Amino acid sequence: MKHLILGAGNMPSALLPGYIKEAKKSGHEFFVFTPSQTKALTFSKENEIGFLKTFEDIAKISYDVVWPCMKPQLFRDAITEYINQGVNFKDSTIISMMAGKSIETIKNITTSDKVIRLMPNTPSSVGEGVNLIYSDLDESDVKSLMSFFDGSAKNFFLSSEKQIDELTPFSGSGPAYFFEFSRIFEDKIKSFGVSDEIAKELMARTMKGASVMLLNSDLDSKTLRENVTSKGGVTFEALETFKNHELEDIFSKAIDNAIIRNDQLKGDS
Repeated sequence: MKHLILGAGNMPSALLPGYIKEAKKSGHEFFVFTPSQTKALTFSKENEIGFLKTFEDIAKISYDVVWPCMKPQLFRDAITEYINQGVNFKDSTIISMMAGKSIETIKNITTSDKVIRLMPNTPSSVGEGVNLIYSDLDESDVKSLMSFFDGSAKNFFLSSEKQIDELTPFSGSGPAYFFEFSRIFEDKIKSFGVSDEIAKELMARTMKGASVMLLNSDLDSKTLRENVTSKGGVTFEALETFKNHELEDIFSKAIDNAIIRNDQLKGDS
């Protein structure tokens, strides 16, 4: 099975190496192309896959799977350019990691009738990722293609495309929220004269430990929170401050705005 990766920026570099490594064990072949060539050449060397220099090189090969790794806003123009240069996507399965681009839109632009929507997150680069997956293709075919993520991410197969749009702000964007929370607390810790290194590790290990507890416990998040909160104590005071400043409403509004932006990205759908 031959795969074409269109793009070699942060997204494919963070999310695809684990998949490529596992799929190659089953005889899958991978090729990468970027118009500028530089990032594609680096990506090809790092992952030991084929490097394509020109549009003509791309058009010579028939691909079973195409990964369009580009910003959603650029998708239509980019794919139109590839088609104009003689690249045929009609018989390929398109695996899209783009927010906001519906299966219908992707089919219309690429002329392929086989599309899988995949919303990964960056912890895949350390073997702890989450993938949201939806497709109208045969379930066994989709699970077979997605199985190569098993070493780097947990796959969640959703029952509707609407769900992948609704959950993208949680799993796809989620790591950024945690990094931002950590940054805020790290800055506060450092204001007490603590070194950058200790502040970072203190927060990282605290967040990691809490995540492991949540994953391994039969208790829900609310109960686990209550178990570390003594009324009138230090934790209670911090949580009351969050409550008084309507932190839950802020989170809810942030997610609502992210979903609105996701809908805006559908643009030409």
